[in-house]
Amino acid sequence: MLAGFFAFVAASALVAVAALRTPTVDAWLMARVQRELGALGVPVSMGLQLELLPPRIVFTHVVVPSLDGSDPALSVARVEVTPRLAPLLVGRILIDELRLERPHVRLVVKGGAVRNLALPKAAKSDSPANPIVSVPVRTLAISGATVDLDLEGDLVVIGGLDADARLGDV
Repeated sequence: MLAGFFAFVAASALVAVAALRTPTVDAWLMARVQRELGALGVPVSMGLQLELLPPRIVFTHVVVPSLDGSDPALSVARVEVTPRLAPLLVGRILIDELRLERPHVRLVVKGGAVRNLALPKAAKSDSPANPIVSVPVRTLAISGATVDLDLEGDLVVIGGLDADARLGDV
């Protein structure tokens, strides 16, 4: 009897997630993401898809253009965001895993400041201390990262970076 109940709940969850895989939901989610990033002042282009098993949001071909007209300041082939399901049921967003595949960061530093990327502004000093983005992440995985750093005309390139980090229980 109890096993049947859990099977019903699991099947209901799968049907609910499957129902979310529509062009309307994809368009709404993309508009929401673009609005949030726009509020931070970060122009970005990307593709978006929802995956059923495991339930996750996948951003593809993420590109943040450079202010210097050269190659992008940031590009990521694929970003997978896997939320924890139980908190979603009560309206909380907790990320179980954030996976970045082949991120490439290109920063140009001149006069002690980053010149090719408009970085988001932090909260005013007289306002409560709020991070720019605050979504708890349990696990972070980065594969195939490359960093190109132009420091006052000296180029430093670091490639083939992989990292896995358990950031804590959230």
